[in-house]
Order: sequence, then C-alpha cells, then structure tokens
Amino acid sequence: MVEEMAIQTKLIGSYNFANCAAAIVVGKYFNVPLTDVRQALENYEPDNNRSQLLEKNGHHIILDAYNANPTSMKAALENFKGMKAVRKIAFLGDMFELGETAPEEHQNIADTAAQMHFNTVFLVGKNFDATTTTLPTFDTYESLAAHLKEHQLEKSTLLIKGSRGMALERLLDII
Repeated sequence: MVEEMAIQTKLIGSYNFANCAAAIVVGKYFNVPLTDVRQALENYEPDNNRSQLLEKNGHHIILDAYNANPTSMKAALENFKGMKAVRKIAFLGDMFELGETAPEEHQNIADTAAQMHFNTVFLVGKNFDATTTTLPTFDTYESLAAHLKEHQLEKSTLLIKGSRGMALERLLDII
C-alpha cells in the first residue's frame, strides 16, 4: 500500500529532496508513523550556517557557509538562479581541501557564476582571487568587508556560500 502525504519543509534547494526521501524511507524501515516523520521534517529548521534562511536589514539571505565543494557550490548556484527575486547577489568563498585541482575547480565555479547573470557575484579567498574572471574578487574576507563598508548593498536576496574556514557568516555583521 502506498501512502500519500504532502510535506512542507523549511529546507531550500531541490538537492534536499533526496535527503527528505531518505528520512522517510528510514522512518518507514523503523516503523515510525508517517505523521511523525512528517512532523519531524516540517519542524526541522537548519542552523549552524547550513542552508539557513534569514532576513536582515531588508535582505533575504541564504546562509550556507558551513561547507563547500564543487558539487555543492554548483547546486547552490543553480538553486539561487531558479529563485524569484528582484536583485540577487552571491558571495562565494574559497572551497578548501581540493588539493591540486583547486585552481581548475575555482575557475569552473567562477565561470559558472559569471554565466548566471546575477546582479553581482563577489568571489572571496586566495583561490578565487587567482581566477581569470570579470567578477569582483577579494583575496581576503577583510578586503571584501572593507569594500562593503564603502559600498552599501541595495536590498537584495543574498547567497552566502563557502568553506567553513572562510567563515563567511561574518558578512551578517556588516550587511
């Protein structure tokens, strides 16, 4: 027998569908009532800089600054592209632990982001700063922060994505 039930989560991105489906399957395996699984999924709110939806100073923010790799970065950009918003600004921080592929992977992400025609994309970190791109790059968070203090952002929808070591959640203190 197939049970049907609509579930509305607070998760963003189609890439989270597989995670929700896995939770449902595990719940079914352990005989957890579907209503309990639904309640758990609908009540879950991301935190710890993982796909958090925030609002601050008129900005709608997707904060995903816990981890980044080429696959998650592309998925976040694709999701951001599909969102309806008047102004979209992406802050992309370096992806760590890529080894010798780091230059190529950062260049690929810079190229992908440039083709998505967001209002602005800021690339932050030594790896992104070394890319060949028309997008604004900043070798450190501090240089980006100094730029943003001089150039106030218009009310926008923001994507903040980068590896944990970049600590891009600090942007929340200056926007």
